[in-house]
Amino acid sequence: MNYRRFREPSCALSFLIAPLLLFISCTGCAAFAQNNQTRTPTETVREFYKAMHEKRFREAFALSIYKPAIDGLSAEEFNDLRPDFE
Repeated sequence: MNYRRFREPSCALSFLIAPLLLFISCTGCAAFAQNNQTRTPTETVREFYKAMHEKRFREAFALSIYKPAIDGLSAEEFNDLRPDFE
């Protein structure tokens, strides 16, 4: 059998790390592309304030950075916070 031998361990390690880094970067780009909306920042802000004015707080917060905080709330917990939002 003819095995390829590496003289330095760092050389062998680089052959393993390079494809792994390429895979991770491609996966990250695909996830970013899926999360990217066709809305401009200005349109997002307008929709956010319109939803807040119409008291659709859950939809408004889903457009903002507070989405992860609101997603974890049950309906009862969200209703407890409603007076603070109004």
